[in-house]
Amino acid sequence: MAKRTTIVLGEEVELPETLAEIMADVRPHEVADFMADVWHTPLDQLERRMLLGWAIGPAGRDADEAVARRVRAGDFSGFSGIDGESVG
Repeated sequence: MAKRTTIVLGEEVELPETLAEIMADVRPHEVADFMADVWHTPLDQLERRMLLGWAIGPAGRDADEAVARRVRAGDFSGFSGIDGESVG
């Protein structure tokens, strides 16, 4: 089977294929959140949750969190609406 890839911080990266590979990149302060996701995510959603939230690695998670903090603070710079127009 071909490796799946995604773009993280402008670079193409191969996605992990197992929970063990994902867990190897989980930092100690993230373990409780990771395990909560593993235990409480419905099985039909688990692959998506792991790929979207954890398989992108620590740098990807940090970048995602930085964007989320900006948006929560009301900073929408760099975002476009469905019409392609800037919302920031």
